[in-house]
Amino acid sequence: PDMFRRLAHSGYPAGLIAVDLAYSSLTEENFYAPLVELGHTFAFDYKKSVRNKPFSQLGLQASWEWLIQVDGQFYIAGMPETAINATWDHATGQITNKQLDERLEERERYRLTPKARMDPHGYQRFSVPDPNSYDELVDMKTGEIREKPTVKSITVPPEAGLKFRQKYPYKSKDQIRWYGMRSLVEHSNSFFKDGAHEALGDPRRRFGKGWAYQYLMATVAIVSSNIRKITDLYRRFERPRIGTSDNRDIPTAKRAYRRQNRLAVQAKTADGRTTRYPKRN
Repeated sequence: PDMFRRLAHSGYPAGLIAVDLAYSSLTEENFYAPLVELGHTFAFDYKKSVRNKPFSQLGLQASWEWLIQVDGQFYIAGMPETAINATWDHATGQITNKQLDERLEERERYRLTPKARMDPHGYQRFSVPDPNSYDELVDMKTGEIREKPTVKSITVPPEAGLKFRQKYPYKSKDQIRWYGMRSLVEHSNSFFKDGAHEALGDPRRRFGKGWAYQYLMATVAIVSSNIRKITDLYRRFERPRIGTSDNRDIPTAKRAYRRQNRLAVQAKTADGRTTRYPKRN
C-alpha cells in the first residue's frame, strides 16, 4: 500500500490491480482497504487448497441482508445452488467447460450490477435485477420459497466481503483478460533475472551484504534491463533507416532494393559476370 500511496501522491491515477494468490489472501486492513481508499479495483484468483488439503475460496464467500457474495460478485440470495458452486465444481473436475459457461450464464440473471465506483470507505451502490428476469428464490437451509426483493438499488457496506470483491465476474471474458495481464509482469521478472545479463535471480552475482546494498543492486539491475529493452526496440525499428539518402519509407526502399538485385541477376556477360543492368542491343 505504501508504494501505491507514493504513486497517488505523484499524480498517477487509480486503476485495476491484478495480483497472484500471495496477495489475494492478505487481510483487508493490510491490503484491500488501503487500496480501495485510493480508488483501485481488483482482478485475482482464489485459493482452491491449502497445503494440499481441500479448501476453497470459490463459491459462497459472504452474505449480507438478502444478498450473497459468490466469487467476488453480489447476487440475490436464493439463486440455484448449482450456480453458486459452479466454479468449485469445475475446479474439482465435476463439470465440463461447457457446463461451467452455462452455469455462469445462469448466474447473470441474479447478479447485482454496480451503479457507481466504490467510495474510499468501501461502500458501493448497486442496481438490483428485475424480479421478472429470474426464477423463484429458494432458501438453501430451509428449502422454502423466498420473497423477491422489490427495491431497484442498494448500497453495500465494506463489511460485506470487501476482501473478495472483484471488478468483473470471476471467469468472465473481461476478468480473464485483465487477470491474464499478469503474464506481462512475469515476463519482465524473467527478463531481468536472465543469467546472461542482469542476473537478478542469482544471489552469487551480488556479494554485498545488507538490505540497503541488495535494494540498490536490484534497482540498478531493473534500470539496466529497461535500457536494454529500449535499445532492442530501437535496433528493431530504427536501424533499417540508417544510411538511407532520403526519407523513403522502409517498404518502398525494400522493393527498390529487390528490383535492383533482380536486374543484376538478369544481366550477365558472356563470361558469367553479373552487371547491374543488361546490355542493350
